[in-house]
Amino acid sequence: VEVMMGRANALQRLMRYKEAKQQFSTCAKWSHKKGSDGDAIATTTTVAKAVCYSATCSMRLNRLDWAKEELLWYYNVARKDGGTIEDSEAVGMLGAVLWLDFVRSQQQKYDHDDDMHIPPEEALSMLHYASEHSNISLYRWIYHLVVASTLKKNLPLPTAKTHKSTMTNKDEGNRILDLASANRSPFDDFNLIHLDDKVLLHHLVIINTKNGDSEEEMLSTNLYWPKSFVLPQQADSLEKYISSLQEKDNLEKYWILKDRAGYGSYGNRLVTNQEALSYANNNNKNMNNKSDSESVLCQKLVDPPLLINGRKFSLRVYVVCIPVVDDAVTTIGETYNKFYISTDGLVKLALLPYDTSVNNELLDDMHMTNSGRGEMDQCDFRFLREEIRRMRYNYDDLWEEIRQVVTNVMKRYKSLSEASRENTTTAATIDSSRSIFSLPKILGFDFIIDGSCHPMLIEVNRFPGLKPRDDSDAGVKNQVVMDAWYETMKTTSSFCTTIGFKEADMLKVSSLQPIDV
Repeated sequence: VEVMMGRANALQRLMRYKEAKQQFSTCAKWSHKKGSDGDAIATTTTVAKAVCYSATCSMRLNRLDWAKEELLWYYNVARKDGGTIEDSEAVGMLGAVLWLDFVRSQQQKYDHDDDMHIPPEEALSMLHYASEHSNISLYRWIYHLVVASTLKKNLPLPTAKTHKSTMTNKDEGNRILDLASANRSPFDDFNLIHLDDKVLLHHLVIINTKNGDSEEEMLSTNLYWPKSFVLPQQADSLEKYISSLQEKDNLEKYWILKDRAGYGSYGNRLVTNQEALSYANNNNKNMNNKSDSESVLCQKLVDPPLLINGRKFSLRVYVVCIPVVDDAVTTIGETYNKFYISTDGLVKLALLPYDTSVNNELLDDMHMTNSGRGEMDQCDFRFLREEIRRMRYNYDDLWEEIRQVVTNVMKRYKSLSEASRENTTTAATIDSSRSIFSLPKILGFDFIIDGSCHPMLIEVNRFPGLKPRDDSDAGVKNQVVMDAWYETMKTTSSFCTTIGFKEADMLKVSSLQPIDV
């Protein structure tokens, strides 16, 4: 069971969600079997976890029907012979999925499959149970919003209970971590994979004028996105580009090979011109034996970069998306997103000083600025402002360029998401109905600043690490989490004490600036 779960978790981390879903599902059903002693092979907790992960992968694929099938299997098995389903997360997730299915049926007016239909009143009861028994705030928030919708539709509510939030008994740090955990929920937009996947992000930002971009937008894209090639498919184009560089000068240039689902410094490799060509040519020969999931992004290093105290650095800029439904989610209507950028973020400095004469063994510590690389220094944007001023650049100009890059990328994402929604018409999918939960989504945009103080986008993270590593990033991460939830409550006009907020919290100054997408 541990091996199967480990394999499934690895596939999920690689964004191979269909394979991961199948592996989790197999693990759950196999774990539930009886051993020779008559007992189940694994604990009910393990089975519930595997089922929830399988359903989560289904949601990442925009397959509501698959998620519903997995969760109902567990629900029916757990209740067999008079038993009960006690895992509050599984109950809450099933309730949320069934509610989405109900909303979807109202939107598209399709008939339910009688074998899989559970009335909305029971879905609401499940959410109520999860809200009473779960240690996390996710299902308390969802229940809070769904109740408003229920009252609008005159559906019966579960037996009322006095709900005392366990969140109020948690210290501030744990309360914020609990809210941050909702960022990894199954209920975000499946189209976010186009930002998270390095190759798909590349395709997104280089959309040409045939898809509606102006020449000005095309020019701006070339200014903020480093030269990149998808390998092995663009091996010939890479070879031509490197040949043109070598005709101009004989300086060695470096590239970074990025796995589609690389994170931290994992899946990233620094290579020279020749090494990049060798990789491209070797893999080009075997292209027929490779799947698209094995493609990598070969991205030119920003050279020269701006330095702080002689070291290369990157910026983590937080962007918040808040799904909104007309009339504060009390009707089934049009959905849209509000977008914000946090004025505070993180400056991540490389471990070693930037020195082009060092040997290859030290290149990673000189170039890589990922948080997972050990005892590296992190600072906030107040530090960045002072350093930019000290270097006699204008911080406000830099920030405005960053805002424009974020706006440009999110416009492209919005257009793609809307097109996907228009092409999604089946009851099996989720598309915009999950927006009724109005869960704030925090993204991490990573930039390198070039030697002329212009931002270059290098990647976007769908699930940025929001758990502080130490005091150097705690203030920034905690602030963006709380601000995201403050804005969500203001946007939905839905103040929720059951997830630990006080009215005084709503009066705090937010670090979020709206961006026009």
